[in-house]
Amino acid sequence: MYEEEELSQFSNPEFNKDGIAVYPNSKNGYWLSHPKADTSRPNDLDFTNDLLTHMEEKLCIDTSKVYAAGKSNGGGFTGVLACNATVGSRFAAFAAVSGAWYDTDDIPGVGPCAPAVRVEGYPFLEFHGTIDTTAPIDGNTKESPKLPVIDILEGWAERNGCGGDAKWARNETVFHQPLVKHASWDCYGKKGIVQHYREGDNGHCWPSTVSNDDYERLSSQCPLGKYVFNATEYIFDFFSQYRLNRCAAPIMTKSGKLLTRISPATADYV
Repeated sequence: MYEEEELSQFSNPEFNKDGIAVYPNSKNGYWLSHPKADTSRPNDLDFTNDLLTHMEEKLCIDTSKVYAAGKSNGGGFTGVLACNATVGSRFAAFAAVSGAWYDTDDIPGVGPCAPAVRVEGYPFLEFHGTIDTTAPIDGNTKESPKLPVIDILEGWAERNGCGGDAKWARNETVFHQPLVKHASWDCYGKKGIVQHYREGDNGHCWPSTVSNDDYERLSSQCPLGKYVFNATEYIFDFFSQYRLNRCAAPIMTKSGKLLTRISPATADYV
């Protein structure tokens, strides 16, 4: 999808020097997890699984370096992918920008989060603006209610072995104007396996040091016109730290040179 390619800049060699970026569209305009998504089979999970198989058959890719990233409803779908034992186990790491986090427990074809058990864990990175009114950082109880971002982060920290009281290992200020906080969790011996950037004075916009379509289209939510860091750069740095270990035996409990990136297309739905 051209709009997502332009927004994310995942095809830009400034950020992506040797990877293949793929931009799929959701079924009927809503990614699975959204209350209006088409849940009939084959669904978005089936499609993603088939897409990965197709890429492996047609392209020379390193299957240990496949990653998922997305924005808004597409960002929330990265969580759906990670929670699915069949499809999620094919991705090495996940990232979401302004994720729309819906409660999926009762959604047909999704259900409660139940990732496959694996030694690598599930590296998860999330970015969110404090003045996001489309997918509020603290969640909401309006039509199509969304969960607080902290619930998502602590959930992944716990699944990665941090235990029931998954408090962050670090919560640091990385920029002062605007105020940007970086929280990270060290779980099961894996430093920073779950990370979050809390963006002051930013709304439902993809952080970029140059203006993009989000800042032009959503100027009331993102008044700065651009931001103090590039989320794309941070995502690539995060992904580069992880790959699947095809030979390792799983040791975690249930609670606990080509790159490929699957970037679910953006869907800004309330």
